[in-house]
Amino acid sequence: LHNIGIVQVRSGRYDEALDAIEEAVRIRRGALGPNHPKVADSLVELGIALLSMEEYEDSLDIFHEALEMRETEAEIVAEESDSDSEDEEDSQTRRKRRAEEEEKAQLAVSKVLNNIGCVHFEAGDPEEALSTYEEALEIQREIVEERSADEYDVMSMTRHPAALNLASTLCNIGYVRMELGQWSEAIQVFKEAAGIQEEGLEPGNKLCVNTFDNLAYSKLLYKNYIGSIKTYKKILNIQDSCGQGDELEGAETRWKMVHAHLNLCEYTKALDHLTVIEDIQERELGKDSSEYRATKELIGWLRYETLKYPSPIEVLSRMLTSRKMSNPCTERLCCACSSRNINEVDLASLCEVRMPENSCKMSGHKVSYA
Repeated sequence: LHNIGIVQVRSGRYDEALDAIEEAVRIRRGALGPNHPKVADSLVELGIALLSMEEYEDSLDIFHEALEMRETEAEIVAEESDSDSEDEEDSQTRRKRRAEEEEKAQLAVSKVLNNIGCVHFEAGDPEEALSTYEEALEIQREIVEERSADEYDVMSMTRHPAALNLASTLCNIGYVRMELGQWSEAIQVFKEAAGIQEEGLEPGNKLCVNTFDNLAYSKLLYKNYIGSIKTYKKILNIQDSCGQGDELEGAETRWKMVHAHLNLCEYTKALDHLTVIEDIQERELGKDSSEYRATKELIGWLRYETLKYPSPIEVLSRMLTSRKMSNPCTERLCCACSSRNINEVDLASLCEVRMPENSCKMSGHKVSYA
């Protein structure tokens, strides 16, 4: 029933999932005891199902119940570890095993905290979400730092569940920062998350691409156009080398790069990307599509802009931006290109870049084996 509930949650059949998981919780409580870890496993899945149904209060109640059980389990494991005899011949092996058990128990606590943060975020309370995410992050950092200090685990640390869970929590914090318009803070957490995912996951993993996309967008909104272009180039290289997605996804990445190039007054580079985008859209969408017409309109404006005689203000603006003059502390340009306003061209409407579609990264879907 537990596994059936997981499948139904993944399939979007939430009412059926709710029935199956509630029954799994009832059976497990009766057979294993009310505080057994497997009961907490099912409670976590029940909380996820309720969150998916936007039953936020009920979801929080269930997650807090699961959290209390996870914390109790972690305390018991820690007490057992402290009571171990130090004079046993296999004490080193035993301590290692106990340390792993403690780590696993603490990681389980952090996962539930992460999920509670997700509920707060989806319920429209970003500040409470941020506080809970950071509580989970503190536990995960402690696990990662302790494991990194062990010589036998240095090489495999980035593939350890704690590191990848830490990256997921960082991404969730990044989503909150984006929601609050805190672009500098968002850049910091997405950069750290991307580094962990890039080391710990296979090349071209979709989680990595998504994190890079959020990182690039945050740089774009922070007006670090040069940095955003570098990150979008990385995404484009991944899409090309790994064959990820269709041509339209590559065109969308190029479109975002066009936005950054326009803000740098790099019209020729923007035109190069737009020419590729135009070919893809004509082939995939047709000339009657709104996307194709928008690209044609922008190409027409840019061709005019590159051929017309510039004013002194435009010359100065282009000189500063072309030389990449920026504030060394913020990496933001000292002077943004203002020539688009001279001709009453609305850059935002011609080359709009939408915020990436994100959903909170939940910790759950733990299938039980017989």
